[in-house]
Amino acid sequence: AEGLTVAATITNECGSTASATCTTNFTVVKVDVAIGGVGEDREETEGAFVQHVADTNGLMTVEGTNKMIAVTFSCEPTDLPTNEVVTITSSGPGELYEELSSGELVLITAASYPACELAGHKFKLHGHGASSSLRDGIVEIVHKTSGACDQANYTVLKVDLRATHLFGQVDDGAEDIQGAYVHWNIDNDDASDNAVGGPKHPGGDFLQAGSVQVANEDDLAPLAMSVSPCPDIGAIALRVGNGKAKIWKSSGKGSTNLVLAAGMGKSWSLSDSGQRQEFNALCSSLFVEGVGKGESNITLSYEAPSGGSDCLDTVKYTFIAADCGRQPRTDGVERSIYETSFPRLVRCEWSITEEPTPRYNCIAWSVGETAAWYVAVAESKVHPSDIAIDDVWGNGDGEMTCDELDAFYNAKGYVPTGTNARDADVMFYSLFHGARRKSCSCMAVLRPVFESKCGEGHRVEHLWDQLNGTTYGTPVRFYKHK
Repeated sequence: AEGLTVAATITNECGSTASATCTTNFTVVKVDVAIGGVGEDREETEGAFVQHVADTNGLMTVEGTNKMIAVTFSCEPTDLPTNEVVTITSSGPGELYEELSSGELVLITAASYPACELAGHKFKLHGHGASSSLRDGIVEIVHKTSGACDQANYTVLKVDLRATHLFGQVDDGAEDIQGAYVHWNIDNDDASDNAVGGPKHPGGDFLQAGSVQVANEDDLAPLAMSVSPCPDIGAIALRVGNGKAKIWKSSGKGSTNLVLAAGMGKSWSLSDSGQRQEFNALCSSLFVEGVGKGESNITLSYEAPSGGSDCLDTVKYTFIAADCGRQPRTDGVERSIYETSFPRLVRCEWSITEEPTPRYNCIAWSVGETAAWYVAVAESKVHPSDIAIDDVWGNGDGEMTCDELDAFYNAKGYVPTGTNARDADVMFYSLFHGARRKSCSCMAVLRPVFESKCGEGHRVEHLWDQLNGTTYGTPVRFYKHK
C-alpha cells in the first residue's frame, strides 16, 4: 500500500479560491507467466516450443511426462491479502497441469489461487497434441481486482523421424527402445573388387563411397524427417551417434549423395531461406547405411533461439549381419552357386563358416562331427566308409524310417522336440539334409540361425528357412540336445 496525496485548488470567476487535500493508498499489481524460461520480450512474438508427445490410449506416457516443460506464475507484490486472487487459464493444443507435492498431476484449464500463495505451486505444460500453426497455444494469468494480465504463447512442435527397417515401418513407441534393425552393409551387390575388404568382407559395399552409385545396392533403409509446424527461426540438426552409420540421399550411395558421414552432424538455420529449402528437400529422401555392426542413434532436433528445452526425436538403429564367417566372393561362381541352389538366401544374412571339405557331410555336422559321412541307406553309399543309418540304427531293409532317424539322433545325444525351429538344436530336411543350431546373435533377431555343411562344399550359416527349396526340401523333424 503506497501513500497517495492529491491537493486541489479551485478559483471561481470572481477570483475566490478554495483548496482541499485528499489522502489514500494504492497498489500497483504486476503479474507474469513464463514458459520454459522464454524471456518477456519473446514470449508472444516467438513463444515457447514444447515437444509433441502423443498420449497412448488416452493416457500420458512416461516420455510425455519427461518432456513436460515448466511454467511459472508470479504476482507482485507477494504479500497481497489472501482474498486477492489470480485466475490461470490455458488454451491450445497442449495441456497445463499442476504438480502436487505427492507427484500427482492435476489438469488445469481455468483455476483461481490466492495471489500470495503462487510461489507454493508448480505447473507444467504437456504437448499431447501437435500445433496446427505457430504460437496457437496461450497460457494466461489475470489478477481479478486490478485486471492486471499477462500472456505467453507456445507451439507444440512435432519433430519426427520415420524409420523403415527389415520388418517394415518402425512404430513411434518403439523407436528408441527396440528401434530399427538394418543390415550391416557387408555384401558386394555390384560385384566390385574382391580385394577391398577381403578376405572377410570381399568387395564389401560398406567400404565403398565412390563417385558413382553402387549398382544393385539394396541394403540402405529409408528414413524420413519432418518438423511441424516448421518455424522460420531457430535451427534444425541431424546427428549420427557414432561411427556405425552413414546417411545418404540416394539408396545407391555415391559420394555426391552423402549427407552425413559416420559419427557426424549437420544443422540448418531456418531463418536462412536457402538452408531452410535444403532441409525441406531432404525430408523425404534420406537413406541409412550400416557401416559397422552394433547400435547407433540417429537424432533430429530443433533448437529455439529463445532457449528452453530442445524438441527432438531419436531412432535407435541396430546393424546386423551374418558375420561369423566370411562373405562369399563374387569374382567367380562362389556366390552364384549358393544363390542359385538356395534362392531364399538373403545377402548379408548368410556367410561361409568353413571352406569345402569331403571329410564329413551335413548329417555329421548336425551332430557336431567332422570326420564322418552319413547316408540314409546302404544303396546311397559312395565310399566304403560311408555310414548308413538304416544299417546301423535300423533293420537294414533299404528304407530309413523316422524311428531309425530318431534312433540315430538319440545315439548322438538328441531327442525329438516340437514342430518348429525355435526350440530345436537340429533340423532334418525332407530331402536328407541336416542343419545345426548356431549359438550366435548374428541374425537371431530375425529368425533362428543354423549352420549347414553343403555336401562336399562349404559350411554356411543361414536363417532357419533360407535353405528351403528343391535342393534340400523343408525341415520335417526337429531335435533338441538331451
